[in-house]
Amino acid sequence: VTVSQALVPVADQWYFFQVSYDAVTEVATISINAGAKSTSAAAGTMANSTFGQLTIDFLSGTPVTSAIAVVDELGLWNSNLNTATLAFLYNGGAGRTYPF
Repeated sequence: VTVSQALVPVADQWYFFQVSYDAVTEVATISINAGAKSTSAAAGTMANSTFGQLTIDFLSGTPVTSAIAVVDELGLWNSNLNTATLAFLYNGGAGRTYPF
């Protein structure tokens, strides 16, 4: 599933990505820094890959190139988070770490 949202990454800048998948509506969603959500139809089922890996990739430019980035924290929920919860986690750009 591919969901796109415009972002020109800045070196040494912290970003808050929210990605979700609703199995009932079959819609994938992404937002950056608790901003506007971009959605895409995502029919099918979520399943483990052959290698059981979660891949996070950022592609940009023409030709497409991968960005070098570091993921320092990852949170997983078994439900879609509402706007208030996303704003709480984003914390005005300071982020929040578990436990809250």
